[in-house]
Amino acid sequence: MKNKVMLKAIGTLYIICILSGCGGKMKTPVSTPPDVVVAQPEILDMPNLWEYPGYTQSATTVDLVARVSGVLEETGFKSGDYVKAGQLLYTIEPKPYQDDVAEAEQNVSKAEIALQLSKATYERTLEASKGNAISEIDLLQTETNYKQAQVALDNAKTQLDKARTTLSYCYIKAPISGHITKSSESVGNYVNAAGSPRPLSTIYNDEVMYVNFAIEEYRYITLKKLNKTNKYKVYVTFTDKENNNYIREGVINYISPNVELSTGTLSMRAVLPNDNMNIKDGMFVKVNLLADTVKNAIAIPESSIGSDQAGRFVYLVDDSNRVAKQHVEVGILNADNYRQIVKGMNANSRYVQSGIVKVHEGQTVNPITNNNK
Repeated sequence: MKNKVMLKAIGTLYIICILSGCGGKMKTPVSTPPDVVVAQPEILDMPNLWEYPGYTQSATTVDLVARVSGVLEETGFKSGDYVKAGQLLYTIEPKPYQDDVAEAEQNVSKAEIALQLSKATYERTLEASKGNAISEIDLLQTETNYKQAQVALDNAKTQLDKARTTLSYCYIKAPISGHITKSSESVGNYVNAAGSPRPLSTIYNDEVMYVNFAIEEYRYITLKKLNKTNKYKVYVTFTDKENNNYIREGVINYISPNVELSTGTLSMRAVLPNDNMNIKDGMFVKVNLLADTVKNAIAIPESSIGSDQAGRFVYLVDDSNRVAKQHVEVGILNADNYRQIVKGMNANSRYVQSGIVKVHEGQTVNPITNNNK
């Protein structure tokens, strides 16, 4: 039994000796440098865009308000329609005002007859006065009557014009072209023009749209230094769930002359076309204000830049294929997610483009070139 135990122990030691290389030196495994994708920076013209929240506003908005009282007899549109300037939209009980016009016309006719009579009387009196057949007082009286008749006719014509104007208020026409809201009054309701009546409806001219936003005071000062042309472009981004985002280009057409004390900002407004009528009044948008364009900027993908307590950094690869951690000063981020490198790299630098979490300072790597220059 003891012999069997001894044989098993000897066998086990023999196997261990073979596996561990007894009688010879143990070889250290040689590590192969990992493959790392490296590249050189792109040289790009990068737009310096400042992002702000904004909202849209129709270039022209008109409230339709009743200027006469009466029963609403007819509407000439459907809610949400596109109406053209001059189109009849509302008819408010014109009959009482038509009667006023007719009465005013009669008064004008009476005044014209009275003027003709007084004129004839004055002319005959004037002729008679030349032969001393009539007194000077009678001549003066007929002249006064003639002038009073002229004034009476002018007043009658003025009242007729007013009556016609008031009658025209019974027919409310579109002052501008645009989309109209639903009516606040239904046909058959009495519309009261007294006091401050609410609008019957509102027309939005949305062929041209405004985009309102505000920028910080210090940014405005910087903007003036960067762009001395006083011509500023914006790129307005709208959210479209079906087609992702779509962008419209516009230009600034208004800058507030004062800074809002409570916020320290200036109001700005851009104008942009709305040919397909997709943009509506009151939409919230993202506004990118083009401050300037940086020419020949050194740029690398944002994903190639890391962060630590000291700031932003990249991994550079030297001629010996050793990795060095380099802190950089960054600038603009463009739409393609390329970040401007202001300081810390040059156009000939080789940097780790992807997989920066897999490398470390001082590591030797096998660079795989992915140069897009």
